[in-house]
Amino acid sequence: MDRSIFSVKAQICLLKFIAYLLMFLVAVMLTGCKDREEVTFPDPIKPVKLFTVQAGLEHLTTSLPGRVRAARRSELSFKVSGPLEKLPADEGQVVKKGDLIAQILPRDFQTAISEAKARVLEAEQQYQRYKELYSRRQVSKADFDRYRASRD
Repeated sequence: MDRSIFSVKAQICLLKFIAYLLMFLVAVMLTGCKDREEVTFPDPIKPVKLFTVQAGLEHLTTSLPGRVRAARRSELSFKVSGPLEKLPADEGQVVKKGDLIAQILPRDFQTAISEAKARVLEAEQQYQRYKELYSRRQVSKADFDRYRASRD
């Protein structure tokens, strides 16, 4: 009989132990289901330099890479061709009306002007000769008209 009572006591003890163990496990599980609070750490404090702003004579400038283009572009040319003698204006320089920008060597176009004047003088002389001859009826009207047209 002793043995059966001991075994009943042992069984009751075992049941109590299992009950306590189950309650402990349920309590542990319930604490695990609780909403977790997010842990936030404050931002680290950064040291700064302090200074007093004063008005000064220094000019603040900023250099940036880039290209600058003119809003307007002018194509320049001469009425006559020839080699350049002077080019006093530089690229990007501001010029006013009447400023010398470039100058051509004058010998080529002065020669052309002299030749043209000589041709005009010769045409005028031929016209005067044929006018005199036409008035004396020594040349045809067609010849006279040809020299008059070359003069004009």
